[in-house]
Amino acid sequence: MTTNKAYWVEKMNVARKAWATLRPEDRLTGKRATRSQFFFFSDRTLVRGVKYRMTLDGLAGANDWTLTACLAFHDVGPRALEATVTGDDISALALFEVNVLAAVNCLDGRRIAWALPALSFDAPDDKIAGHLAAYSRDIDRLSASAGGYDVEAFRTLALWCMRHRSDVGFSSRIGPIFAALEYGDRALAVEFLNEAEEEWEETLRREPHRELVHTLYARARELHARLRRLMDLPARD
Repeated sequence: MTTNKAYWVEKMNVARKAWATLRPEDRLTGKRATRSQFFFFSDRTLVRGVKYRMTLDGLAGANDWTLTACLAFHDVGPRALEATVTGDDISALALFEVNVLAAVNCLDGRRIAWALPALSFDAPDDKIAGHLAAYSRDIDRLSASAGGYDVEAFRTLALWCMRHRSDVGFSSRIGPIFAALEYGDRALAVEFLNEAEEEWEETLRREPHRELVHTLYARARELHARLRRLMDLPARD
């Protein structure tokens, strides 16, 4: 089936209305629809500067479309620490993001493949609402596993996600290093720093002749050196 922007605007509006009903304590924020997908955001603010941001994304496939939910962690505390090292104010950006289905799969101790909900292009509105209700329950389960919707539980869940990053659809750059430091797990911060250094070294090995890679690697190496000084770690050879 060939879709157009009007189709995705309609599906987005259906999904946003259902989500607002399911999660009255959240606040719907940004949204966008194109000729092949839609997405929108929903925020749960715990205190000023600390919030969860949920992203719901509908994406066209060849014969159906999928619905994805991701959960992002926002906290100005680690970002303020980051600013002292980098000199950049990126407090509006998430520390990291996880895939909700992957995280719940990990929470349940399952080591099996999971699949995104797939809907036919003529799926009724209640079918879409049903998948969104399942996602909403999953998000509540993740929060409840750490103690609920408060700052302490937020940080507990953040640490759990970071420790299980290979299983929860983890997506981030350097933010988790500062989050781990701010939340009291120095060893975890060191793990993230070592991984970041190894990833950049591997990138340089794969593309040794690209000038841009050398430029970015030099910047990353300087940032990593600052982080090592911050954590009183020896310089990397």
